[in-house]
Amino acid sequence: MEFRPGGVRPVIMAGVRVLTATLVAGTVLIGGTVTAQARETDRQLTAAQAEPTRAALDALAGEVASTDTAQARATLTSSEGHTATSASRDALAAALKRVDGDLSSARTLIGTTALGLSAYGNGSGVLPGHAPLVTAAADLRRDTSAIQPLVDRVNSDVKATEVPAAQVTPPVQPATQQSVPTATPAPATPKITAPTAPSSTPAQAPATPEPAAPAPRDSYTVAVRTEVAYGAAMQPAIDAGGQVLIDYPGFRMVAAHNYNDDTALSLQPGNTVTFTGALSGTYRVVSSRDIQTGGVQHASEMTAALYMQTCYWEDASRSRLVALTPAS
Repeated sequence: MEFRPGGVRPVIMAGVRVLTATLVAGTVLIGGTVTAQARETDRQLTAAQAEPTRAALDALAGEVASTDTAQARATLTSSEGHTATSASRDALAAALKRVDGDLSSARTLIGTTALGLSAYGNGSGVLPGHAPLVTAAADLRRDTSAIQPLVDRVNSDVKATEVPAAQVTPPVQPATQQSVPTATPAPATPKITAPTAPSSTPAQAPATPEPAAPAPRDSYTVAVRTEVAYGAAMQPAIDAGGQVLIDYPGFRMVAAHNYNDDTALSLQPGNTVTFTGALSGTYRVVSSRDIQTGGVQHASEMTAALYMQTCYWEDASRSRLVALTPAS
């Protein structure tokens, strides 16, 4: 798949944007404020660049999730138990973790770009550009390209631990090897040993205690590392680690990569979550739903005071969105 963030059309649209700005320069500024008409023109011109780039990133993320990572995970599963592959399996697992992070970032960026364009068109927020989408695609391609060599290395280690069939010697059965039995002279006085009476109580293996089931949790504590406004600083803050409070237009969300904190995957309706750090207070879980990673626009359909989101371990293209309300 060829990823083309630029091309002829963005260059043409950039020229149109300059021409439009020149024509309306004398009328769109009133007291230093850009009119709604100028904002909409700017949004449409930027969308002409951002939308094709966003679609290309979306297609790339889907291809990586459905082919490259799926095959690599299958290799990890099939190579379990081969002690000689521990180092190569660890390297492959680490590479998959990086790609999962790239996929999560890409999906989030895909969703927030659409949300940002909509919000800017309604007169709020910051106009998103297409440059972050290009960067996300480059990161995803770079980390994905490292997976196949590691898969080949694991497969090679597995093959090296297997004994070729030609070298396997079948066990020798004594009965088949002795074509002529050798007579053994009997002792002059055979010694006969009386059989020992079996014990009335058969020996039993020691009982293995059943593992105790983990006690269900009703409450959780989540440390929120920082708070950022919706815009360009949002994704770098999430990538830096920990839970991040994001002020979206119209709602707030606490989000994190699953490998930093996957608490959102465990929450059930009725659970309470006490936030510390950049957000303080106790909230109660009221509902949840599965969404495509980055599809934060679904938050408006759940109507809550606060949301939490993180992606699933088994499929980074899907996330869990949890709605919470103040507990008191």
